[in-house]
Amino acid sequence: MQIVSVIDAGPSYVVIWHVDAGAEVLGMSRMCGAWVLNDEPHKLELLTHRKLVITTPSGAKALNATSSHPSGILDLDQTTKNIAAERDRLQCTYDGLPASRKKTLVAPRWPHLPDAIDLGNAPRARSADTTVARALGIARGVDELATAWAGIERQRLARTYLTDEAPSQPQEARNLPFALMSNGAPAETYR
Repeated sequence: MQIVSVIDAGPSYVVIWHVDAGAEVLGMSRMCGAWVLNDEPHKLELLTHRKLVITTPSGAKALNATSSHPSGILDLDQTTKNIAAERDRLQCTYDGLPASRKKTLVAPRWPHLPDAIDLGNAPRARSADTTVARALGIARGVDELATAWAGIERQRLARTYLTDEAPSQPQEARNLPFALMSNGAPAETYR
């Protein structure tokens, strides 16, 4: 499991939505927990401890008011770019094969990659209570991103020229290539 905690806050509450962005498990939802907390900083700490987090501006204030130690703060824009770059690299591998070889291969069919989420103007889930709508909208976006990555990995693993014949490519599904922030600035890729 690769749990991401989505954090949003209002004047008197904090919303946390957990999304499993790890390897796909057929039949299991990626949405794996949701909480609305009142004045309970200790619970916020427990629910974000050693987790990757995504915060709205108000969620960041709530998290910073605790002594929580998350694994890192995700940069969704750069994470989306990381996924697109890897998809494009894999496509280039296919495109670079000799034409005679391509005649016997099935070209990869890449899944749709959702747009990056603007956390300052985050999408709100329709038909959800206004208290949780923003956190749920972001969580669904993370779900879509993780599902797209799982689809890219399925395409890669189904083609020996993207695994067996490429020594640097593992033959098992890889973790989503998250980008982390450092003091509000993009810092590193987390796998």
